[in-house]
Amino acid sequence: MTQPLNTRSNERARTFVHRTRELALLACTSLAGVSLSGCVSAALDDYGPGEGGTGGSEDGGADELDGSGGESEPSGDESGTNGECVETEQNALAVLEASCAGCHGPSTNTAGFGFVTDRDKLLHSEMIVKGQSADSPMFQRIADGTMPPASAPNQPSAEDIAVVREWIDSCIDDSPPACADQEWISVDTMIDLMLADIATVPAPDRPFTRYLTLTHLHNIGMCNQELNRFRFGLNKAINSLSLDPFVTRPEAIDEQETIYRIDLRDYDWEAAQELDKWELLIDNNPYAFQRVDDDAVVLQEFTQTTVPFMPADWLVHDASEPPLYYDMVDIPESLDQLETQLGIDIDANIENNEVARSGFLESGVSQNNRMFERHQLLGNSEGAFWLSYDFASNTGDQNLLANPLDFDEDGGEAIYNLPNGLQAYVITDALGNRLDEAPIAIVSDLQQPDRVVRAGISCMSCHDQGLKLKNDELLAHVTGVNGNDFDQVTKDTIELLHPPHDEMKALIDQGNETFNNAVAQLWDGPTEGGEPIMEVFTNFEDTVDLARAAAELGIEPDALSLQLGKLDPTYAPLASGSIARDTFEDRFAESVCILNIGVADDPECGS
Repeated sequence: MTQPLNTRSNERARTFVHRTRELALLACTSLAGVSLSGCVSAALDDYGPGEGGTGGSEDGGADELDGSGGESEPSGDESGTNGECVETEQNALAVLEASCAGCHGPSTNTAGFGFVTDRDKLLHSEMIVKGQSADSPMFQRIADGTMPPASAPNQPSAEDIAVVREWIDSCIDDSPPACADQEWISVDTMIDLMLADIATVPAPDRPFTRYLTLTHLHNIGMCNQELNRFRFGLNKAINSLSLDPFVTRPEAIDEQETIYRIDLRDYDWEAAQELDKWELLIDNNPYAFQRVDDDAVVLQEFTQTTVPFMPADWLVHDASEPPLYYDMVDIPESLDQLETQLGIDIDANIENNEVARSGFLESGVSQNNRMFERHQLLGNSEGAFWLSYDFASNTGDQNLLANPLDFDEDGGEAIYNLPNGLQAYVITDALGNRLDEAPIAIVSDLQQPDRVVRAGISCMSCHDQGLKLKNDELLAHVTGVNGNDFDQVTKDTIELLHPPHDEMKALIDQGNETFNNAVAQLWDGPTEGGEPIMEVFTNFEDTVDLARAAAELGIEPDALSLQLGKLDPTYAPLASGSIARDTFEDRFAESVCILNIGVADDPECGS
C-alpha cells in the first residue's frame, strides 16, 4: 500500500520509513499501558535524520538515495506541510494500523473496508473528511468507542484518538501521491512496445501471444512497491486459472514492467481447446474494445484477435469470480461431472474407507458443525481433492455428534489441486449442483461487504496459505466416553475414516507443501501482506476518480476533464470527486465511442 508522503522521495527512502515505523510499532505494541502514538513518535526520533528518515542527512544522504545528483527536494514547509504534520501523520497512521488494520487492512478487508491506513482511499471514500473530524464517519466510530470493539486488542488511548483527530483536522494536505510525477505512458507508446516485442516472437507463436497491462496504475501515480503487489496478484491469478502442469509467469516487456506478454498455451487457453479462453475473456470484459488506429490494427493482425491486450486488474477481478471463474478452470455444473473429470469416485472411496475425515463443531467459516474429507487424485501423487459437508443447523440428522455417518448435508465446498499445484474451488448445493455463491445462513466471508462466500475469490483469500487444519472431534466422541451411544460397526467405521490427529496433520501439511511450492514460483520479492489476488480485487472495486478514469480510458486527465460534458451525466462527479466502479463500467463502452477512442460493444459505435 502506498503510504502518503509529503515530499517526493525515492523508493528506498520510502521503504526505510515504512520499515522503521513497523519496527517502532512492533516494539510499542508490546508495552502495556503505554500511549501508542507517543511511543511510536519517540521510537522514530531514535532513528534520527541521519539514519535515512524523513529529515535527510547533513552530507546529502537523501540525495544519494534518490539519485537526484545533489538537487534537493522541497522541504515539508515549502510544500505546505510542516515537520510536525509529517510526524503527526506517521503517528496517526500507526494508531490506525495497530488498532484497526487487523480487521480493516488489505489482508482482512472486513465488510469491504480494507484501506484503513491509506490516506487517499480514506478521503476518496469519504470515510474521513479533510479538516473535519466531526464529519468523518471513521473517526466518529473511533471517538465514540464503537470501533474497535471492546474485545479487540490494542485499544487506542485518549492520546491516540487525539492524534488521529489532529491529523484529520490540521495535517491532511492536498499533496499528490508520492509517485504522481512519473511519466505518463500513452496508449500509442504501449502499442509501439507491443509491436516491438511481438517482432521478436517467432511467427508461428504470434497467434498465441497476448498482453496484460498495469500501465494505467502506473499512470495514476501508483509507486513501484505497490505495483509489485499487483504483479504478484497477476502471477498468482493467471496461474490459478491454468490447466497446464507448469507455473508460468507473464513476462514484462517494458522498462517500467507494466506490460506483460503471455502465451495462451502456457495456461492451456489456446483456441485449439473446446473453449477459447481469451475470447471468453473478451466476451465478458466490459472494458474490451477494438482500437482502429493503424498500429493497433497491425498488432491485431499479428495476434489474430480484435483485442490483443487488456487490463490485468480487470482479469484478476472478474476471472476470480463465478461464473467466469468456473469457465476459466473448466469446472462443470455438478459434482458428479467433476468427479468424472478428475477420475475420482467419492461414494466408492467412502465405502472402501479410502478417505480421511475430520468433523468438528466450529470452523470459523460455517455457522454450524462441519466435516471435510480428503480423496487422492489419480495420476497426481501430490494432489488431492478435499470436500466439505456444510449444514444449515446442528439438529436432527444434521448433528454430526449424533449422526457421524448418516448425516444430511445442505451443501459443500471442494478444494483440489490444479495440475500446477495451485488450488481450484467449487461450491455445491445438497444435490451436488454447482453454485456461484454459498447460502449466507450456512457460511460467510467477512472480507466481502455483503459477507457472501463466492467461489474463487472468497476461497483464494481464505486459503492463501493452503488448507486449514481443524482438530477432529468425532473420533474421540464416538470411540471415547460416549461410545455406548454407538454400535460397534459405527465405531469401527469411524476409526477407519477418521485418522488420528498426527496423520491428518501430515496430510494437510503435504497438501500445503504442494500449494506453497507452486506459490513460491510466482514471485521473487517480499510476499508479506494480504493475499495478493484479494488486494487487486479490492482495489479494482474502489471508487473511480478522474485520474483513474482517464488512465483506464487511455487519455490524460486534463483531456478527459475538458470532455466530461460530452459524456453521460453520471460521469459529471469526476470533475471534483469520484464515482462508483459499476457506474464507470456501465458507461465505459459508450464513452469509448463518444471520445472516438475505438469501437466498443455499444449502439453508439454501430456495432
